[in-house]
Amino acid sequence: MEVPVTEGCFVADQEQDILKIAVLERYKNTGNIGLGFVHGLGLKNGAIASTVAHDSHNLIVIGTNDEDMLAAINEIKKLQGGLAVAYGGQILGALALPIAGLMSDDDVYVVGDKLKFLLKLTRQLGVREY
Repeated sequence: MEVPVTEGCFVADQEQDILKIAVLERYKNTGNIGLGFVHGLGLKNGAIASTVAHDSHNLIVIGTNDEDMLAAINEIKKLQGGLAVAYGGQILGALALPIAGLMSDDDVYVVGDKLKFLLKLTRQLGVREY
């Protein structure tokens, strides 16, 4: 696929369903960040982020723009791991997973309700149902 270029930089293109992805190493404080593009997710606006990412469990964020991606990253950092959905530079919803960025200490029903809410938010932002 042809990826659009603006001022010498590759950019996301929602019309072609080309989104930005960043993987931030979070265990050894190396500062390593992998950057790329994702096709096929369907996200039309905003960003989603997660520390649940087998096998590495680094912080992964996918988005249509840097502002929302940064908002989601900052929320995950604040929560000490978890899931976050951002739009318009604001957090629409999040689930804290403070135990290694993978597990919650909340009641299973609370976690289930939060996950359902996050799924609903991602669908509203265009993420496809598979």
